[in-house]
Amino acid sequence: LAAFGVDPKETRAQWNESIEIIAGLLTRETFEYKGRFWSLPPVSLQPKAVQTPHPPIFVAATSVETCTA
Repeated sequence: LAAFGVDPKETRAQWNESIEIIAGLLTRETFEYKGRFWSLPPVSLQPKAVQTPHPPIFVAATSVETCTA
């Protein structure tokens, strides 16, 4: 993380925002995001997800908190 200038204490919050963005892109026609770490202008993901509300989002778990998120 140091090589990329990322504070290890911030990775959980960055991860949470990233998951919000991914889910938003998969579930909304147009999605815009302004968060603490990431900002996206209004964008539309193509092709659209077929599953409702969206395809499963799988992540690697390295802590109990991730497993229960």
